[in-house]
Amino acid sequence: MYTKVSNKNCLMNKNIEKIIEKYGEKVIERALVQLFIEENNISVKKNILIRSLLENKSDIIFTAKEELKKYVTTENFTDFVNIFELLIPKKDKKINGAFFTPNFITRYITSETIKSEKQSICDPSCGCGAFLIEAANYIHDNFGKSIIKTIEENLFGADLAEYSVNRAKILLTLLALKNKEDESQIKFNLSVFDSLSSEWNKKFDIVIGNPPYVKFQDLNLNLRKSLNSDWVTLKTGNYNLYFAFFELGINLLKESGSLCYITPNNYFTSLAGKPLREYLSNNYLINRILDFNHLKIFNAQTYTCITFLDKGKKDLFYYDRIDDYEDLKKIKNRNFSLIYFNNLNNKKWRLLKEVDQKNIQNIETMGQKLGDIFDIRVGIATCKDSVYFIDGETLKDGFYFKTYNGKNFRIEHGATKPIAKISDFKIQNELNNNSRRIIFPYSKNNNGKFEIISEEKIKKLYPFCYEYLITAKLELQTRDKGNVEYPEWYAFARTQGLNFFGEKLLTPTFSAEPRFLLEHKKETLFCNGYAIYQKNKDDLFSGANQKLSLNILAKILNSWVMDYYIKRTSVSIEGGYPCYQKNFIELFGIPNFTDTEIQFLNNETDKKTIDDFLIKKYDIIF
Repeated sequence: MYTKVSNKNCLMNKNIEKIIEKYGEKVIERALVQLFIEENNISVKKNILIRSLLENKSDIIFTAKEELKKYVTTENFTDFVNIFELLIPKKDKKINGAFFTPNFITRYITSETIKSEKQSICDPSCGCGAFLIEAANYIHDNFGKSIIKTIEENLFGADLAEYSVNRAKILLTLLALKNKEDESQIKFNLSVFDSLSSEWNKKFDIVIGNPPYVKFQDLNLNLRKSLNSDWVTLKTGNYNLYFAFFELGINLLKESGSLCYITPNNYFTSLAGKPLREYLSNNYLINRILDFNHLKIFNAQTYTCITFLDKGKKDLFYYDRIDDYEDLKKIKNRNFSLIYFNNLNNKKWRLLKEVDQKNIQNIETMGQKLGDIFDIRVGIATCKDSVYFIDGETLKDGFYFKTYNGKNFRIEHGATKPIAKISDFKIQNELNNNSRRIIFPYSKNNNGKFEIISEEKIKKLYPFCYEYLITAKLELQTRDKGNVEYPEWYAFARTQGLNFFGEKLLTPTFSAEPRFLLEHKKETLFCNGYAIYQKNKDDLFSGANQKLSLNILAKILNSWVMDYYIKRTSVSIEGGYPCYQKNFIELFGIPNFTDTEIQFLNNETDKKTIDDFLIKKYDIIF
């Protein structure tokens, strides 16, 4: 329940999806209702909606029902609701941004927001009604109000898809029937319309939900234009639809109301999320944020948080972050830290626990910042590595050998350079033994900068390499879908890293722990990550007396301190792989060391001993 989506559940869902594909959504919808009624021994005497779904007892529905029995459980109502979420047609999932919300999330949000049986509750993107169903359960269990009265008096919702609203009505009715409430008709406050484009004539005590996550690129042109003009949170060119649902939710709230959504947490830092950050912070709307960091709450590549908003005047809000699945068991008992609105930088929010705030400040104010004293550079990108990469161990008589489409080619040594594909290396020895080379169709101009070699010249200088490139030309022309015009068809796709050579520390873009490796060979190019170069040949600090080698810097950057720092200031992908891009490492402080400390760092090889020394040096608090 509180752990990462299991392989077993994924397999079960895939089996159910195959059954849905086989019989169609409408047949499965009826089969599920009939299965639920039968297995729970429910007598339906009055309700018109459910009786209409029970009337059809065709062979195809019976067969579908028998197949569903293998995978569907009806004992737990919330688990049964999850199955209905699978009925959304595949063609609609992308544009509707539909993601099933786990039960523990709907329970947590409803329990944290609902305070009485009189509150009006709205989900403006209700889907099949998971949040409204949980709200009905909560009010019934905690205040003794009947399910039907709760549906008619407390619950409101809307969705773009008519089938979703109809299924929400079905599921709410089944919930009432399970609680022995059987009325011929229930007055629902559920509507089929586009919440962002429609007029709402009511304000609510509570707005909850899981708004659609739809990227700008997946919206049609007319919708893009109308959304951009209507919502201040959608003023950047690459927004996500859920941004506007925050704004809508606030508009729907009564002055004393509260909002709670589960959404992606990328709005903290993404460039597109800046207008949303400004809207939330400038209006002091945030009450609390519970961040799930890199945990996979949904069965999708989405990293989420729960955000509580209200219109009350305040100077600060509360923040906490859950870093492992086991801690989800304690979701109700968190130690929130204080975040002051005045301390937020809307360019990018840095949300930290209080002890982390102190430690990060210590780290970033220590000595000089990494980005001030070093060049941090991105590598080259070919967008067709398999075409350009050469096995450097095949050199014979001045040629390397390359097999392409079953044919062997010779490549002149002078047409290549060594390259480190950073993601290949886990430890220093692997980089030391690297023999990979890359076809390098560039030469230095009069200013000492590399520029592309013309086709006529490369044909003369490296005829064997040119013969190979001609063979691979069609494949190279598929790069960037053929939409980018290169200076020559064999040029690299990204050339930022062409003109930086010398000893350097290499780091992958994403890594579970710091992995800064020292590349001694000055001529080696790199890709799939970043490189750190000394700005001065001898001195680490410009104008400073102390001299630190890249070897010492590697020990600092590979330490526990950097691991702690990056996991609290960077973004992560699933599994806890933080990002080591320049903008996430450039503020890391490098202390001023005494000569004795420099000698210690130069000679010491035990990682724990180095970690203990640096923890004390950076004054880290536990």
